[in-house]
Amino acid sequence: MLLKRHYRFPEGWKADRNLRGENGKLKDPSRPEGELLNQPPIDHVEIKHTGISAEQNFSTRFVEAGLAQGFASVGDGKITLRAKPEDLVYTIKRGPGHYCCHCGVALPDASRIVSPGITAGMQQVAAMHEGKPSPDAGNPSGYLRLNEYQCVLDFATHEKWKAKSIGEARREAAQYFRERQKKGGPAATKAGV
Repeated sequence: MLLKRHYRFPEGWKADRNLRGENGKLKDPSRPEGELLNQPPIDHVEIKHTGISAEQNFSTRFVEAGLAQGFASVGDGKITLRAKPEDLVYTIKRGPGHYCCHCGVALPDASRIVSPGITAGMQQVAAMHEGKPSPDAGNPSGYLRLNEYQCVLDFATHEKWKAKSIGEARREAAQYFRERQKKGGPAATKAGV
């Protein structure tokens, strides 16, 4: 996925960066040197492409930034990105949290410790899948923690905005130049295809 942020610049806005003053100290020592301190509000994001797959994982950090900056909303099992020329509405398949590696069921209190070395998630997995080893070698406890939103974009919207492979782009360019040549336009050059 490739999105471009577009900002609304209030009248008279000037960039205020986190620079060192005469005393050698940063304006805001808790932030990196050179960082913009007065970021203008985001007007919208522009869709460049939605990637090669309709499935998309959004980090919690990205979603929280989108909510704070106003270009994303979450509700009714969907993440909506306020974009132009059209909004992108992703259906959330799984959100941040704990899930069973065997069957994918959500385990809401999985990290709660119930006894030394035993979590509620381990107990729940053992009760549901007694005696079975975890199918995920990376999660031997039988459950995993997601720190992302696993989403999918509807087929029609993805088809409209998906990224093209280099081969597809070259074929489209070659077809375009062949059609242009038939209409009496300049021939395609090797660099132009």
